[in-house]
Amino acid sequence: MKDSLDANLVQMSTNYCLVYVAFSCALFYRLSTHFLPMYIPFSVVEKNKQWLFKNICNSFLHSTISSIWIAFCLWNYPAHRYDLINVYSNQSYLLICFSVGK
Repeated sequence: MKDSLDANLVQMSTNYCLVYVAFSCALFYRLSTHFLPMYIPFSVVEKNKQWLFKNICNSFLHSTISSIWIAFCLWNYPAHRYDLINVYSNQSYLLICFSVGK
């Protein structure tokens, strides 16, 4: 009984992970194609240099969100400070999904 419950939990967590990864990919794609082109500085007028500016801005935003989220996880789940291997929480799992999804 316990094994089937664990298998169901893993399957449900995997589904949530896929949804979060898809959402984060869609969010960053939308950001780089619709929002960031409005804020490209005049010094980056050449088309072959604009991708670099968009990539740096996306990476900066992704790292900012991830770092705030990891601080939140460590604050709410202090056990993660001492044991990252055997301690589990949904927030930390989703954080890993978000970080890798980029």
